[in-house]
Parts: sequence; structure tokens; C-alpha cells
Amino acid sequence: MTDFVITLLNTLIKVDNINDIINQIKNADKYFEINVNNISAADDIYYLEELSYKGRIFIATNLSTKKAYEILNKYNVDAFITRVISAENVKVFTNNIKFFEHLYKITNVKRGTYFITANEISIEAARLAGFRVIYLDREGKKGNIRSLKEVVEVNSKQYIDGKMGDSALRCS
Repeated sequence: MTDFVITLLNTLIKVDNINDIINQIKNADKYFEINVNNISAADDIYYLEELSYKGRIFIATNLSTKKAYEILNKYNVDAFITRVISAENVKVFTNNIKFFEHLYKITNVKRGTYFITANEISIEAARLAGFRVIYLDREGKKGNIRSLKEVVEVNSKQYIDGKMGDSALRCS
């Protein structure tokens, strides 16, 4: 079974002022709030359900834990999430390797776990911490994976557990 760590902002939900939020994270000067009424779900957010059949899903976010769950509940995807790991608990943002070291400790995920994000700001810290980064290039400018649907499809092709006999082939 595979574990997945997915960022919330810009990956699963769209926020109008994402550039302001990214700049705040880069400057690490303050936490921010977003109005849940001013967000919308990414078109592929419901592929979380299918991804949850492949492994545990953790959300890494720079929002408060309460706000993250409020958003996940709004779109009825909270049931597919194992746990939310928030920068407010770690006291550093997701662009800091300390965030990922804390994530390892509290989730028990292994090095090499998939880290899925549409935010370039967290990629380097995740790689340095030993994650296998999948960058969702929503605009199609820098990467070849553009959606959560494609992540599910690629992951489905890669995983058949040979130890389970031929039933693994019929059930996958």
C-alpha cells in the first residue's frame, strides 16, 4: 500500500488570492486566513476517493487544522483523508524541511512517500526530506502531470501485488 501527502491550497482547492498567500509563506511573516465562501474545488478533487483505495492520504497545509477540515467537509472529501498536518502545529510552513520531518514523526510514513502538490514553493523542502514529488502542473507549462486523475491512472498501472496471486489481477 502506498501513502500520499497532498497539499490543500491550489492542489485540491482554488483560492482567488493564492499569489498573496504564496508570498506570505515565502516571507514567513504571518499566518493567513481564507474565507471558505471564496474558494472552489479543483475539478479533480473527487479522485481522492479512488486514491484512498491505494493508500493513506495526508493533507499538508499552511492553513489551520480547523480551517482545513472545514474545507474538506464542505466538499465531502474528509472521509478519504487520514489526517491533516498543519503548519500551525509545526510552527513552520511547508517550504521548510522541519515541516516534513515533523510529518514523518506523526504519520509514520516512510521515506519515498509521494508528495503531490500544485505549489512549487514546497517542492524543494519535500525532496530534501526524502519524498517522491509529483508536481501537478495545472497550467501545463512545466510538468507532464496536470491532474489528480492522471496521478490515479499512473499509480493504478504501477501497482499489482504479485504476492496476492491471480486475484490481484482480477481485482485491480
